[in-house]
Amino acid sequence: MTPAEYIRRKRIYDVALTSDQVDAMSQQFREQSAWIVGQNEAYIIDAYYKAAAKIAEGSLTPAEARRMVRDALRVAGYQAEKPGSWTDMQDGTARQKLVLDTNIKKAAGYAWHESIKGSAAHPAQELVRYGARQVPRDWKARWQEAWKGLPADERRKALPGTGRMVALVDCGIWRAISRWSDPYPPFDYNSGMDVEPVLYSEAVKLGLLKEEEPQDEPAEDGPVPEFSSETRQMPQQTVCPPDMLALLEVWIQAQSMRK
Repeated sequence: MTPAEYIRRKRIYDVALTSDQVDAMSQQFREQSAWIVGQNEAYIIDAYYKAAAKIAEGSLTPAEARRMVRDALRVAGYQAEKPGSWTDMQDGTARQKLVLDTNIKKAAGYAWHESIKGSAAHPAQELVRYGARQVPRDWKARWQEAWKGLPADERRKALPGTGRMVALVDCGIWRAISRWSDPYPPFDYNSGMDVEPVLYSEAVKLGLLKEEEPQDEPAEDGPVPEFSSETRQMPQQTVCPPDMLALLEVWIQAQSMRK
């Protein structure tokens, strides 16, 4: 599934929710629903998600997509209570950028996760900073706290975060560090963080995986290998019909007379 398809498959949830209410919703709800915090007008949500899909498919630049949103809301008769403010969905540029950017990155993160999960070549990934922030969050502390809260079997799939922040793709730490319990980036609003793939050989060096040793083929004169109970079961038998059995006996007698 492409990022644009991920965005377009969502259904509009036109109920005004706060950030805390959205965070309390299930991860399944957030993946299947199109919503904007504080908005209960379907046409506003629809305009933003259509614009986000256009950016994701590469048919519009972010600036063109914001203009598309402004035009759609103006035609629909939208009136902001405080024009140009953060709450202005038409001309509040900072809010526009955050809504579009978050949805595009979540779609890209989902597509990335679907493409890499189960990969033998890249079984792990690393949390890295991609964008500078004036007041960056302490992601190492967030990682370490999440790692401490993991069950023992999950801890073995991740580094503790004292150095690099690396974990297997299927490790629960990715959901634990996410504001929305998503196993893919972004893990919070405007975080500036992303993930990079980690090769199998690197995951082995870091102790996240044990290198699989090649199995030697048994020698021809060696002991007979043991098979499972399933392979040692008797094959199913087919009963020969009486008329076919009679014909078979005639054929056997004819063959014996030729000798």
